[in-house]
Amino acid sequence: MWRKITGLLFLLGFIAVDAQFQKGTLLFKNNTSKEGYIKPKSHDGLKFKENEDDKPAIYSHLQVIGFDIEETKYRYVKHNASDVEPIILKEMIPGTIVLYEKEFQSGETPMRFGPDSNLLPVTVDRKSSII
Repeated sequence: MWRKITGLLFLLGFIAVDAQFQKGTLLFKNNTSKEGYIKPKSHDGLKFKENEDDKPAIYSHLQVIGFDIEETKYRYVKHNASDVEPIILKEMIPGTIVLYEKEFQSGETPMRFGPDSNLLPVTVDRKSSII
């Protein structure tokens, strides 16, 4: 019984991890764009595939200015004037001066209550942003 439940949870976890590509538009520096599936990498770059079954291609700030997913715009921006390479930031308020938000995910933290608690740990999703 436990093996079946563990196997099912593993399978569902694998599907959730594999489904991290989101439908969107990739915007190139030469003023062209492509529709497809986008997945930002944890470090510099984006994975992009035109169809779900395609092998992903990797793009960086050298080829693209950013991407749009639904109504949300993400752009490569230098956070500080001294930055060598730009980072991907979420556009919050467009205009002459654009306000960007930097999102980062720091993972889940297990919390236990009381010393040597027999209770299962509670996981807390830690997501932060800087505007």
